Amino acid sequence: GGGSAFRGGTITFAAVELRASLLGRDRVSPYVFGGTGAGVSRPNVNERFPDRVTNDARVLFFGGGIHVPLGERISVFGDVRMVVGVERNDGIIAFAPVRAGVGWRF
Repeated sequence: GGGSAFRGGTITFAAVELRASLLGRDRVSPYVFGGTGAGVSRPNVNERFPDRVTNDARVLFFGGGIHVPLGERISVFGDVRMVVGVERNDGIIAFAPVRAGVGWRF
């Protein structure tokens, strides 16, 4: 007779991060990081949750990755992070994004 519902939604936040590379930026190097951020969440609206809301959100995150230089000014990276936080009205949030990208120093 029980039930459960998940609202889902989106979160947008700005963050400050501290990253430590173990071998420097001129070599293939693993890195670790941690940080904090603040922003807004917008939970989904559906038949179970009909009210549109916007919540203040605060997050903490940590993770690690790898940095691979391809030349003097270009590199690629990949990392994974764990993000946990709170919303004003809807409780606790958590997600684990995986990122990959290209870095260009100029």
